[in-house]
Amino acid sequence: MYPADISALPSKELDRLRLIEHWQSGVITQVEAARALGISERQLRRLIRRYEAQGATGLRASPRSHPRRHQDTQLEPYSGVFL
Repeated sequence: MYPADISALPSKELDRLRLIEHWQSGVITQVEAARALGISERQLRRLIRRYEAQGATGLRASPRSHPRRHQDTQLEPYSGVFL
C-alpha cells in the first residue's frame, strides 16, 4: 500500500504510516499509537479507516470542509461617543 515514492511523504505522514503499521502487526496498541502521535484514539481510528480505504495518501492532512468562523477582517474604528 505504499505510494510509488514513500520518501515523498512528509515526516508527519511517515510517522503516522509507521505507527499504524506497528499497530496492524500487533507491536503496539491503538492507545499507544494515539499517544505517540499526540492525537485521540478516535482520531487514530479515523486515520486507520482512511489508510485502509486510500492507502498512504489517506494519511495526508485533509483540508477542512467548513470555512473558518472568524475571518481576519479589519474593523472600522468606532467614531461614536462612549457613554
